[in-house]
Amino acid sequence: MSVKKLQEVQAERYRETEAFLRLFGQRLQPGQAVSAEWIENTLRAALREDGRRLLENLLAQIPVPEAAPQPGQRRHRNRECEVFSMFGPVRLCRDYYHRAGNQGAFPLDRALGLIGNFTPGVARMLSRTAAQLP
Repeated sequence: MSVKKLQEVQAERYRETEAFLRLFGQRLQPGQAVSAEWIENTLRAALREDGRRLLENLLAQIPVPEAAPQPGQRRHRNRECEVFSMFGPVRLCRDYYHRAGNQGAFPLDRALGLIGNFTPGVARMLSRTAAQLP
């Protein structure tokens, strides 16, 4: 990760959580009701958004070995997709390799262990949920 990119990630990594803390401080003013439910729900949403953004930035830094296209294969650079993570949807840009008449491949997906458009953590949660259904 470049130093500049790392600084950008660090500068905004807790943006939503810090906004929550400011809002919480305002609600502590005399006469304002603050319920545990509001604290939990609002804090959870802030942490999830900060986690989602941080995960998206971290995944964008994962090095994928540069692969030269095989004979007859074409490379399509920077294909964008949405992947569902435990923090919510994240965007990925990755290269796609395709040979006419054959199914293509995304090396980054393989490197990250993605299952379709799901991170391994989400895929595991979905499997456990499905196993409990009648």
